[in-house]
Amino acid sequence: MTVKIKKLEPPLPFAKIGALFYNTYFKNYKDAGALQWNEKYAEVYFTSWVIPKSDELIIGAWDNEKLVGLTVGHKEDMLLDKEIEIKSANIGLTGVLPDYQQQGIATNLVKNLMDEAKKQNLDMIHSMAQKGRYGDKIYKNLDFIKMGKHDHMIKIMEKYGVNILKDYRGLNPILAKLAEKLYSKIPDYEVDGTFRKGKIPDDVPRCIEILNSYTSRVPLSRRYSKDVFIKDIEGSMRLNELFGEPWGMNWMVLEIDGKIMGTITCRIEMTTFEKGSAPVALLGNLGFDESLEQDQKDGFLATLIRFIRAEYPEVFTCQITSWHHEQKAIKNLSFTDDQEKYIFFMYPFTDNAREIDERYKKIKEFNLSYYR
Repeated sequence: MTVKIKKLEPPLPFAKIGALFYNTYFKNYKDAGALQWNEKYAEVYFTSWVIPKSDELIIGAWDNEKLVGLTVGHKEDMLLDKEIEIKSANIGLTGVLPDYQQQGIATNLVKNLMDEAKKQNLDMIHSMAQKGRYGDKIYKNLDFIKMGKHDHMIKIMEKYGVNILKDYRGLNPILAKLAEKLYSKIPDYEVDGTFRKGKIPDDVPRCIEILNSYTSRVPLSRRYSKDVFIKDIEGSMRLNELFGEPWGMNWMVLEIDGKIMGTITCRIEMTTFEKGSAPVALLGNLGFDESLEQDQKDGFLATLIRFIRAEYPEVFTCQITSWHHEQKAIKNLSFTDDQEKYIFFMYPFTDNAREIDERYKKIKEFNLSYYR
């Protein structure tokens, strides 16, 4: 067979993309819980979360008219130590059909993505790879630099959530009892101020200001843009229209004395295990004004968790992948890690990007997105 690697051009073949990731991600991740993949989901995913910033970084592998592999790079602007601007491609979805694996196709997809990133004068390419899912091996073989590890955190939604993990994911009964005792309680912390839904476009500038303030608070952080933030939220809101209940999107803010002091998004999707399916709350875009007291941060998150429990009673866990700026708040809410490990790999093209490795051999605080 002759497989050709080439950049995908619009209009994107959403049916083929959906089928590819159904036969790779969906089928391979059922042990941990797999998100849905089909033509409709592919259309939302790419038009809402990829194309607005990264339409030139979608690379496919073709066997004649059959799409057998795909990788996606998400453009991200970052700031290092409040002074060095870095543009990167964050490698997200990468999949190859089972019959085409072990032929170097995934490696060639990443190589082509690297070449395309260099053509676009990006400073580097990076990935938040899950250990043991083959991506980490590819990056090591391509001489990516390993910069650090991080965890994805989950909040188990009371005994109901424990039972789903036990029955569907196969959580050991002893660990299930421990999880129920330590991680399933929803705190009753309160927050001063108003917990409400965010408004587009009125609340966007202030929330972008909060999220971008972390570039001066930690060594390395992404920078948000207004247009991409809006398209992300509006695209996620289409999930309910396309898939029905309980799918959906909630953007929540904390307002105190007329000023927004906190923000978070909550996307509800179905996740499937070998033995059943249940909805999950995917949290993101978490940020607080730097002056906000810790008890207010904890209260805001606790209020969100109670909101999810009331509005979406079948949600078994809340998950957050980019939480490193607010570790204390996440831990105070008794989140626990998802029992997987994730590694920050980078390949610098320019001196600006090399400064990351020069200054920080290990980075423990960063907020670089993880793309499922």
